[in-house]
Amino acid sequence: MFEDLLAQAQKAGVKHFVVGAFIVAERQILILRRRRGDFWGGYYEIPGGGVEKNETLSAAVIREVLEETGLKTKTITAYVNSFDYLSAEGERTRQFNFEVTTDSATPVLSEHDHYAWIGPDTKLAPYPLSEKMQLCIQDYFAHFSSSPPA
Repeated sequence: MFEDLLAQAQKAGVKHFVVGAFIVAERQILILRRRRGDFWGGYYEIPGGGVEKNETLSAAVIREVLEETGLKTKTITAYVNSFDYLSAEGERTRQFNFEVTTDSATPVLSEHDHYAWIGPDTKLAPYPLSEKMQLCIQDYFAHFSSSPPA
């Protein structure tokens, strides 16, 4: 499945790949706030990052979850969705998002300055999100929960 996702993206002309992780604990997901001064600084996102050369999507998910949260991935439970955007360098980028479970629900931040756990009924307004990330999260809750966030 992972290879098919990359092949479809490459066929569509996407050259840069990113993974995102919906870390789930007690029907809530973890979101992280990017540090001010970073690309999209002050905005929240799900943990994730770039896929390195010759790295599989699953290996990238496991590595990025550990790097950004200090949490060890127990399982990648589902492919959730993807979206395209332009990177800081102007490259067309596709972010593949997966649902994961981890060994703990207490992140240790290294690349972000705040975190929050949000559930299907959480109001997203207090959390600055890019439009694509907001849609991504709403899509997650629509498919993996009975009531999407407002």
